[in-house]
Amino acid sequence: MQAEQLTCCPPNPTSPSWPRTQVRTAYVRRENPASAYGEVTLTQTQCEAEQLSLPLLDSVLNKTEVSKLLSVPGTWVATHSTMIPGAFRLGRNLRFRRAVIEEWLGGTFPLLKPEEVSETLRVNTSWVYAHADQIPGLMRLGYYVRFKPSVLLAFVNEGTCQ
Repeated sequence: MQAEQLTCCPPNPTSPSWPRTQVRTAYVRRENPASAYGEVTLTQTQCEAEQLSLPLLDSVLNKTEVSKLLSVPGTWVATHSTMIPGAFRLGRNLRFRRAVIEEWLGGTFPLLKPEEVSETLRVNTSWVYAHADQIPGLMRLGYYVRFKPSVLLAFVNEGTCQ
């Protein structure tokens, strides 16, 4: 018997609809032709997995992705999930509907922290905290003060608020 040749994964497409690749673990079965007993070995390999282009895969966010968008710790997202629109549970797993989160935040850009806003406005961070209610795009997430970047940049560039 000859060694079985398996290809791990197809070539990665270069179209924009395939923005990222994932690495998956696969097993390749190889038979030893020199063995009298027909030994078979399984070799573990890693390769790029084919990215599925189903709209369902991109319609749900997990806790880590939402915490990056909100610029808060993941533990905060888990404990305050009732405050976040579009939250639901799949068994023990917490998930969020992407469309609802995008509408709530006004896009998919991460919220700005007061330190980032102070750099943009060229003021002290303490001033941002003291005048947060006067700065457009404010979101109070419990203890955290965050700002919507689209609203803040529109205000800085055009002097208008949404």
